Amino acid sequence: MRAGRASATARLIAAATVLCAHDPSAANVVPPGATEWCEEFLSTSRLNRWLRASARPTATRAAWRLLERMTHPGVVRQWLLRKRWIESRVREAISSGASQLVVLGAGLDTLGVRLAEERPDLRVVEIDHPATLAVKRSVVERKLGNGGPILAEVDLARDGATGDLLLAGVIDRCRSTVFVAEGLLMYLAEGQVRSLLRELATATDPAPRVIFSFMVEREGGAIGFEPRSALVSWWLSMKQEPFRWSLDPARAETFARELGWTITGHADSNVLERLDRTAGRNRSIVRGEEVVDAARSVSVEPPSGAATDPEETLESFEDLPQR
Repeated sequence: MRAGRASATARLIAAATVLCAHDPSAANVVPPGATEWCEEFLSTSRLNRWLRASARPTATRAAWRLLERMTHPGVVRQWLLRKRWIESRVREAISSGASQLVVLGAGLDTLGVRLAEERPDLRVVEIDHPATLAVKRSVVERKLGNGGPILAEVDLARDGATGDLLLAGVIDRCRSTVFVAEGLLMYLAEGQVRSLLRELATATDPAPRVIFSFMVEREGGAIGFEPRSALVSWWLSMKQEPFRWSLDPARAETFARELGWTITGHADSNVLERLDRTAGRNRSIVRGEEVVDAARSVSVEPPSGAATDPEETLESFEDLPQR
């Protein structure tokens, strides 16, 4: 990401949320309240306002959809379904007693602000680069005042970042916590990913949970969605946001265990696709990114095969508030 500029990917996903909300065929995958927050976040600069305006009318939505089909068909739906799966797991963690939500690389995501507004008893911390948080801060302070999330400016690409947050009291280590790293780890080097996840495992005294997404390791070392797009790879490189880390899903459990975690939920593209039961055959999503939910490891590991239960995931999704 370029110094001094908010994440281009964060702005694009916020605009995609607005686009889906104005598209009758896709509005069902947008969580209640997310559109309003995204439109506010996209009101803070001329470029953001242009993105917001282009996501609303039928004609410009069609142009964006054409660009999507030319690059990564189904990527917008994948973003929204990924967010819904994560939200279902976060809400389940809160129902089970979590009193602190820490969103790493929060970007312009709306989960933290919506839960902070909905649950005054929940301590919400959002962490990201200063330029991206500056966009969010101006809106959150105006709309929620002191009732919004704690916004912490941290370079998560630097080893030891979580330790700094603990020393500064940003993360309350006495609280039962769920960490979220959505769309973040693929931008870090593997050593940084390992360092961060290892630190999170011991960041709180009660056993925490972590929900993170990862790009699927491809033959030859290429990292990206399937179908691949040279145009998207060029755009990410130009914005200084290239993908740097990927993981073979077959190694996910071993990888997590090495860093102090036990995977309790795993959503690949097939699981995510099933979350939208209204989707027809022409509404597939891109492949290449998966999401896991993990708890800090204990002496007794869960039985093999307990990592994924698609039907349970579907029930959790349907229990979320709908539009």
